[in-house]
Amino acid sequence: MKRSIKIPIVYYHSVGPVIKHWYRNFLTISQDDFKRQLKYFRDHYTIISMREAWMIRSGLAEPVSHPLVITFDDGYSDNYTFAFPVLKEFEAKATIFISPLFADNREIVRSPGDVPGFLSWKEMQIMEDSGLVDIQSHTLSHAKYTTSDKIVGFHHPGGDILHPAINLFPGRRTDHIGDPTFEKVLPYGYPLFENGPAMTARIVKINPDFISLCVDKLSDYDFTDYNFNKAMKCVNEIYNWYRTKDRLITAIETEEEYVSRVTDEIYSSKQIIEEKLNKRVDFLCWPHGVNSEMLHALAMEAGYLMTTQGKSLVISGEDHTRIPERLGVDFSSFYNKRKTISKLKALSGEFPNEMMLKLFRGIKRT
Repeated sequence: MKRSIKIPIVYYHSVGPVIKHWYRNFLTISQDDFKRQLKYFRDHYTIISMREAWMIRSGLAEPVSHPLVITFDDGYSDNYTFAFPVLKEFEAKATIFISPLFADNREIVRSPGDVPGFLSWKEMQIMEDSGLVDIQSHTLSHAKYTTSDKIVGFHHPGGDILHPAINLFPGRRTDHIGDPTFEKVLPYGYPLFENGPAMTARIVKINPDFISLCVDKLSDYDFTDYNFNKAMKCVNEIYNWYRTKDRLITAIETEEEYVSRVTDEIYSSKQIIEEKLNKRVDFLCWPHGVNSEMLHALAMEAGYLMTTQGKSLVISGEDHTRIPERLGVDFSSFYNKRKTISKLKALSGEFPNEMMLKLFRGIKRT
């Protein structure tokens, strides 16, 4: 019998020293902070695996006192070099959601001082063999794609070009974190268009001739003093000409193409991880926190047991095919720690925290 049991789930990305040149270093917490947080979890909760949470909620296992699940997204190599030693120290279980296209295919096992990147299959296997870490799916590509001809920026020093760059140069997926020159993969002035997560985006192809003309037009622009509106004025004439002549967009993904692509994202990720690590993959975390009921249904057909709720959907707590809302942990100040603890209690169903959280969110939606 399925049970309405509330289990808080926390999530992390990167653990270890901050990499100054990495555009996403805001995802990183220090190893010491991670230790402090795990100590709190150990002292106040029973840390269980995602599979144990599913079994409890599905009525296949008995509830435990104050359960909590730890998850990681993306599969950064520091999950092995810095987070895994802490998990072992506290004998804490965790699920890491990885995208196979970002996995490092080299036969390597890194040390803390090595160049950072993404987990290798060998590192994942070592963690799996410990019995503490469960590798699960984060879809195949974790990509973002252009979705319209609206220019939202131009590449400039210090800009974030991860997705347009790896869409053009997929071989750079696994090594860009450790490369301080990665931003030079695209020329300054490269136009950046409105984009969206791969699982919900309908891909739009932009005319490469326009992109080349745009870069040429901005070749003399002073990017040390970058201003989007000023840069846009420089290319407005050719931009408007391409749009007026209907030559800016060269192709738009059809419904059939979209369904085929996202189906492959769901199925291939599961298959590759299962083959590489000789295990079952039953849980899927949607990248960027977005999904739809259609995508969830596809995942169920593929054999997953649960997928994440995400940011945009309001899912009933009775739906045991959905991983409940996950919480980012922030103990960086007394206030943030109390706020995180209050949310943990709310997600555990504790009174009055749960009631207060529902009331607060109800006010925000009105």
